[in-house]
Amino acid sequence: MNDGQNSDALALVRDAFDKRGVPLVSATVRQFPGEIIVVVEVSEKDFVEAVNISNDLDSRLLGGFVTVKKVQTSSAHGQKSHARVRTH
Repeated sequence: MNDGQNSDALALVRDAFDKRGVPLVSATVRQFPGEIIVVVEVSEKDFVEAVNISNDLDSRLLGGFVTVKKVQTSSAHGQKSHARVRTH
């Protein structure tokens, strides 16, 4: 994968989330030989819908997939907590 493909993958993911009304906290691309992973972070309330969107996108990202992280603030420590779901 090259930078153009990374940009295309990121644009595809952002567009899909935007069309479904799910705001992204962040979206990044991780590239490995022969594989691209788009990692998105969403709020806890949007997590289930984000996983559904990522499942739909996996078939459209040739050689790649979308991973969803749930971001929530821990009231006790003021730190972010992440939960990962790898969809395939």
